[in-house]
Amino acid sequence: MKGFFILSHDHSFEVAPSDLEEMTFEEARELSRNERWRLPYKEEHELMYRLHQKTIGNFQFASYWSAEGYNNKNAFTFSYSNGMSFQLTTTQSKPAPKKPVRLVRTI
Repeated sequence: MKGFFILSHDHSFEVAPSDLEEMTFEEARELSRNERWRLPYKEEHELMYRLHQKTIGNFQFASYWSAEGYNNKNAFTFSYSNGMSFQLTTTQSKPAPKKPVRLVRTI
C-alpha cells in the first residue's frame, strides 16, 4: 500500500491511499494492531482535513474513526464535513455504528 506523506513540525506520517470498508471502532482498532498501519490521532486528522479542503486525498464527507477511542462504547470520530471531532457513546439499545477508516503510519 503506497499513500501520500504529511510532514509537519510535530507530525510525520504516511496516509493510506484509500479508505477501508466501513467498520465498528473495535474492528478498526483490532485491524490497526495487526499491522504497521494504525488509526490516526485527532491532530493527524486535522492535517489530513486541510488536504481534504483542497480536494487532496479522496476523503469522503463523513466521520472517520480516530485513535483516541477506548472501545465501542466510547470512541471518537473526526468529521471531514466540518473538521470537528466528536465522541460517540453507545448503549445496548444504540449499537456501535460503522464508519469509514483511513489508516496512517508513522515515518
